[in-house]
Amino acid sequence: MDIDIKKIRELARVVRDMDLSAVKVAAGDWEVTLERHHAPAAGHPPQHAVAVHHAAPAPVAPAPPVAAPVEAPSEPGTDVITSPMVGTFYTSSTPGATAFTNPGDKVEEDTVVCIVEAMKVMNEIRAGKKGIVTEVLVTNAQPVEYGQPLFKLKQA
Repeated sequence: MDIDIKKIRELARVVRDMDLSAVKVAAGDWEVTLERHHAPAAGHPPQHAVAVHHAAPAPVAPAPPVAAPVEAPSEPGTDVITSPMVGTFYTSSTPGATAFTNPGDKVEEDTVVCIVEAMKVMNEIRAGKKGIVTEVLVTNAQPVEYGQPLFKLKQA
C-alpha cells in the first residue's frame, strides 16, 4: 500500500481551511478518513484522527433525483421574483443595514432586491420585472433553492 503523507497533510489542510468535520478519500484498495473534532479545552493541542482501511469495491449507487424548483402561487395580477441560484438569502448588504426591498416598494427591472450568497460570493439579485412588492417570501439569512420564490409583486 502506497500512502503519500504529503497528500494526507494537504487533505488535513483542506478539512481545516474549509471548516469541514470530516473527509473520506478512497483510491484503489485503500481508504483514508480524516476527522476534525471540536476545539479542545485551553492548553490542549487539537487532535486529528487518521484511519486507513482496505476498501472493498463499493457498488455504484444511482444519483439522487434533482429537486424540482418550488412552485410559486399563481394569482391574477401577481408576479414572482425567484432565486436564480442555490445559496443564502440576505435582505441587505450588511447586517443591520436597511433592506433593499420592503413590501410596498416599487421596483424596476434593474432594482437590486436582495443578495444571495453562494460559495462566499455575494450575488446582487435584480427584480427583472416591474411592480410593487406585496410580500417577501423568505426570511433573512435563510437558505434558498434554485427557482424558489423570493418576492411577490403586484404588476404595475
